[in-house]
Amino acid sequence: MVVVSSNSYPVSRLEINPEEPSSPTNASELSRLMNAALVNQGFRRLLLNDPARALAAGYNGEVFCLGTEIVDLVLSIRASDLAEFARALVTDDRGDGDQRQPHNNGGH
Repeated sequence: MVVVSSNSYPVSRLEINPEEPSSPTNASELSRLMNAALVNQGFRRLLLNDPARALAAGYNGEVFCLGTEIVDLVLSIRASDLAEFARALVTDDRGDGDQRQPHNNGGH
């Protein structure tokens, strides 16, 4: 388990996965993250307003094990709703006006 820092306060309980961004582990963990946000309004609000706390808190007693690059991406996204957040994950558009190419998801 690694402690990461975001915006000057520590984020604990966040497991860093050394896998590549398009690894099956990152894909399944991102799927868990998005599913939690879909089914739970409180977690969705937390993810949109304070992604560092959302990642640190986990969901339903479980932590998210994401690679460093994916954690950085999630922490950098500024979105007003979950659809916008999901688009930013897919295109690596962090809300800063600098849209990048879609992530390669390994042909899936």
